[in-house]
Amino acid sequence: MSGPWVTNIQDAEIVLGEDLFDYQMTFASWIHQRVDTTKIRACLYYRTGAGKTDTAMLGLHMAEHAGPPGRVLIIAPLSTHEQWEQVVVKWGFFAEIITHEKFRQKTFKVHRDIPVICDEFHKLGGAHGVGWKKFDRMCEGMQAPVFILSATPNYNDAERVYCVAHAMDPSNHRGGYLEFLERHCKTKTNPYSNTPLVDGFLKHHSAEAFLADLPYVFHVPDTPDIPIQDSIIDLDLPEYFARYGLHPNGIRIMASDMERRKTEEKLLYLSLTQGYVRTRIIRWVYERPAIKAGRRIILFCASKTIAEALANEFIDKKEPLSLITGDVNKETRLIEVQRFIDGESMILIGTSAMATGLNGLDKVCDDMALVHDTDDNMLRKQLIGRVKARGKDSDNSNKRVDRLTVVPTDHS
Repeated sequence: MSGPWVTNIQDAEIVLGEDLFDYQMTFASWIHQRVDTTKIRACLYYRTGAGKTDTAMLGLHMAEHAGPPGRVLIIAPLSTHEQWEQVVVKWGFFAEIITHEKFRQKTFKVHRDIPVICDEFHKLGGAHGVGWKKFDRMCEGMQAPVFILSATPNYNDAERVYCVAHAMDPSNHRGGYLEFLERHCKTKTNPYSNTPLVDGFLKHHSAEAFLADLPYVFHVPDTPDIPIQDSIIDLDLPEYFARYGLHPNGIRIMASDMERRKTEEKLLYLSLTQGYVRTRIIRWVYERPAIKAGRRIILFCASKTIAEALANEFIDKKEPLSLITGDVNKETRLIEVQRFIDGESMILIGTSAMATGLNGLDKVCDDMALVHDTDDNMLRKQLIGRVKARGKDSDNSNKRVDRLTVVPTDHS
């Protein structure tokens, strides 16, 4: 330990440099009341920006756990490692910080007496995933606190709710996933599987409500959603594709429905060379109020190819921008985000890589445009969370989210 051991609220507020929120004090008090702190299991189900990292570190301090002083294993997305390193130093811990991918490896071993924090818990996968199974087994044998953190641990899905409940409290969830469904969910027969289809929960109106009702889940609900302003553009598809189903290379027919959908998507959004977005789409982008007013704006594209093509438009016009995709390494990502925050670039274009590890954007940016939207509702929620105001007196009245939907022109 490089700093004083925090055992009360006053010490914690000195470390943070600010007052604790009520929900942080509730968590700290719950930890302090545990008789056997080596068996503490908790889920911080906090909205984006609510302070999960600091709250988890505070919890470890309050636990005064029986393991090696000041050591912790943190499982987190690579893009957040630098932020975690800063938090760990601030609280006086020594941490091993790894990715979810490394945790999944058979060769990686966990020490039973060192606390574990798993950030973005949902990234371990579902009940049949290697990552969750390993984590679930680990929890039963641990002799130190285990915290799981996520703004979206349920993904609106009964299976993900089971993953949280079983890992945190296996004694009350014996019998596996099917037993969980029978006890807690409305189900109907699935003609294609032994696992029934879930039609909701028996005693709760949603997965969020089910989780929030569990005694070891600490829930800070999200602030009201920012209304999405929808626009639709219809564009022609090439005749060889629309009429004959030919691949753009012109020498074969689409191999599957999935290939056809992906190809149609690119043909709708991109020029024939696929190096630029189509004219009407870029025109729509330039019509966004933030761009017209010279304010910062975040442009999201679910496809890396479309994101890069959109970036080419601004590069050609010598307009400063920041681009973040899954191919951008951690160092470059941090530089690009800082350029956007500092106002060196007024446009941030990115893919789902922006969903985690980009705190602070809400302080400098009020606008987001979903140029090429995602089908994943939880991912969209995380992305919009990048521009949502945080804090006790948050006000999102000046925030704006636009969404573009591009459809093929109907010539029937």
